[in-house]
Amino acid sequence: MNPALRVLLLGAAALAVVAVGLYALTGGDGAETPSAPESNLPFGGTPLPELPGMPTLAAGTGPVGPDRPEVGKPAPDFALYSVYDGTTLHSLSDFRGQPVVLNWYASWCGPCRAELPTYQAAQDALGDEVVFFAVNLIEDTDRALGMLEELDISFPAVLDPSGSVSDRWRISQMPTTYFIGADGTVVAQHIGPVSEGQLVELLAGLAVDYVPANQD
Repeated sequence: MNPALRVLLLGAAALAVVAVGLYALTGGDGAETPSAPESNLPFGGTPLPELPGMPTLAAGTGPVGPDRPEVGKPAPDFALYSVYDGTTLHSLSDFRGQPVVLNWYASWCGPCRAELPTYQAAQDALGDEVVFFAVNLIEDTDRALGMLEELDISFPAVLDPSGSVSDRWRISQMPTTYFIGADGTVVAQHIGPVSEGQLVELLAGLAVDYVPANQD
């Protein structure tokens, strides 16, 4: 085939592909249709970077590395500021060597409100045998801290104001809790509230023996 003709044919094919793509994006009537969101958080499917009013991620905070959580693999690290004082920086890796119960909560989440005291009771009973660690999902300090104070929660909790860590950890329903072994491996994920009985079983998966006070 003549080289010039080949170039013309390739150019025509490329234009056709572009035209089809534009037609699909506009729904065929000229009105642009947004693409499917990359995340599935409970905000009507809005991708996290497009949520209005979200603050810029503070330097030195957010996900560490590109990995996402998978059962049986190392838990992806992250760093976020404390809910309690806003200045203490907590990293998940700070707790390496201890089993960790990593929980996402928000003040508008009723099941979270019912679940957190169960975690606090276990933390009080187990002490250094396990770390309960909470991540607030895209709320300001007043709401995030107010809920913890109302429920007398004292274990570590951090703010995820930009949602970057929550997005990396695939938080699509609330509450969500990950159970992480002392070696940093994700052992289990639980979506929805964890009952006292479920907590006993899930902690056993971390080699932590927990007997609730009302079962003594």
